[in-house]
Amino acid sequence: MVSQGIVQEAKLDSYNSPHYTPSVKELKAVINMEGSFHLDKLQITKVNWDTNDRMIMKASFLIRRLVGRMWQSTLELWRNPCLQATFERR
Repeated sequence: MVSQGIVQEAKLDSYNSPHYTPSVKELKAVINMEGSFHLDKLQITKVNWDTNDRMIMKASFLIRRLVGRMWQSTLELWRNPCLQATFERR
């Protein structure tokens, strides 16, 4: 995209998209510290995103495709606004 003039090289070199998943303990600490509301209960749902997992590999093509789409959707929710803010033309 840089060679085609769509994206400036300086913007490409400056873009960083880190991903951090806090622990339950860290999440509770931030919620309590912020103070907007009281946390009575926190439920965590574990999702297996490993598409090479034995259970997923044994599943049907439809299930494997669904897992991939869930992962894609999750990434797009937080990454797309960051990409737009960094690379949009002004």
